[in-house]
Amino acid sequence: MVNGVSVRIRHSGNLRREMNKLIDDISRFVEGWDNIVAHVVAMEAMELNLHDYLNIVYPKPDDGATTREISIRDNIVKKIKQRVTLEGYRTGRVDPEDLTHVSGWLGYNGVQGHLLHDASRAKNTTPFDRFLKMHTGASLSRINLAERTVFDMVG
Repeated sequence: MVNGVSVRIRHSGNLRREMNKLIDDISRFVEGWDNIVAHVVAMEAMELNLHDYLNIVYPKPDDGATTREISIRDNIVKKIKQRVTLEGYRTGRVDPEDLTHVSGWLGYNGVQGHLLHDASRAKNTTPFDRFLKMHTGASLSRINLAERTVFDMVG
């Protein structure tokens, strides 16, 4: 649960000239927050089978795949399952022995958490760099697929 949001604004002498843009940006964030909350609540209400979900988001490699390709995929799925199990257990939402019934939000958040915290990066990046990297290219495509899959599996 989010108890609040804080923002730190570092500024220069341009702040007065940029104040209207800053106010507009903050207003858009506030207006969009209710939509974000409604979307998360809807995903939390959806139940899915984590094994089936991850097989769609991270499909098993083709028959001609190398051992390395197979183990990379299997390790990713294993890490996501561990992340979902731990978060679900801590919040009382998941039986650690039964991952056939998890919320759509928990499954999606597991994929998103893996991409943000666990996925390897070429460079040792800051947390903010990892966040930005997660929202581009293949990572963004995977996040979009993870979200669509929740709604496709349930809807």
